[in-house]
Amino acid sequence: MLKALKFYFTGLMGLFLEWLVSTFGEDFYGLLKVLETLDAVLDVGGVYDPSRDRYDHHQKGFHEVFGHGFTTKLSSAGLVYKV
Repeated sequence: MLKALKFYFTGLMGLFLEWLVSTFGEDFYGLLKVLETLDAVLDVGGVYDPSRDRYDHHQKGFHEVFGHGFTTKLSSAGLVYKV
C-alpha cells in the first residue's frame, strides 16, 4: 500500500511542478502570489506561522525544536506534527 501511495504522490507532485513551471517560468513573485492563496503551505514560502497553516523551516533565525529533551531543528513535517 505504501508503494502505491508513493507512486501516486510523486505523480501528482510532478504534475503540479510542471504546471508551476509552465505557468510562472522564472516569475518567482507570481509563484509567491499563488502561495498566498493556498489554505496551507509546506516547506516553501519562508514563513512559519501555524495560525495561518504556513510551515516552512528555511528562514534565518529558525530554531523550532520538538522539545522533550530533543534539540534537533524540525523539518516542515515535524512542524505540522508538533501542532
